[in-house]
Amino acid sequence: YQAVFAAGAERWGHSPDNEVLYNTLKLWVEENNLQGKSIIEYACGEGASGAILSELGCIYHGVDISPSAIEKCKKSLAERGCNPTFYNNFDEFILHDMDAVVLANYATEHAPFAIKCLEMGKHVISEVMPVQTLKEAVELVEAVEKSGKIYAYAENYCYMPAPTEMR
Repeated sequence: YQAVFAAGAERWGHSPDNEVLYNTLKLWVEENNLQGKSIIEYACGEGASGAILSELGCIYHGVDISPSAIEKCKKSLAERGCNPTFYNNFDEFILHDMDAVVLANYATEHAPFAIKCLEMGKHVISEVMPVQTLKEAVELVEAVEKSGKIYAYAENYCYMPAPTEMR
């Protein structure tokens, strides 16, 4: 993350101005009546999703392992009049009172985190590849069915600069 900025990048990942990201999150929020609900994004980065979710009427909070990403996210959201809570580890954030979780974490940890969220009664939207093995896929499907909660898949790679430029 720091190396990307040291090399001159202005941002990491997608922008809160991305129309496709906005429309995807808007549909998810509207279809699941999430306005006014508390949503935490794991791997919040610089806050693109947070800015959009806040604009859509959600109560947004973020988690990231990068202190510099959290600072950028805080600044971005403060400029929009938001003052969310931030965490830097999963075990603390999962205890936060929330209705839904946006998971944008590493693929290697995604399925276990999604299952834990579902088991704790939280809706989940995944921004990354949700599973690495068929076993994880079965476990995730079973957790969704058992929880009765909403699980949505919203891979975000299509919002990154390279695929956007190729369009």
